[in-house]
Amino acid sequence: MAETITVGVTEAHNRLSELINLVQTGVTVEIAKRGRVAARLVAPQTGRPVRKGYGPDIVVLLEEMERDRPAARRSAEEIDAGIQEEKASWERDRDGLWA
Repeated sequence: MAETITVGVTEAHNRLSELINLVQTGVTVEIAKRGRVAARLVAPQTGRPVRKGYGPDIVVLLEEMERDRPAARRSAEEIDAGIQEEKASWERDRDGLWA
């Protein structure tokens, strides 16, 4: 199994060239943001087309980020109701009803 290393966003930014060189040797590099893996750099699969604007030596796996994203805890209606309740409290405060 190939080696995997995890680095933070700042470290990845500062060492990008070195990390790309590691990826080219078969190492997988995970980039963590606030303690959670946000991206993964891996060597491209043979014959896989590379999208314009992306380097041919790395592929960022956004599908994994989407899969790991936490599900919404409240419905849109619940969020809207909360916003309306908060606005109403501002109006009560402004009118001095809570003074």
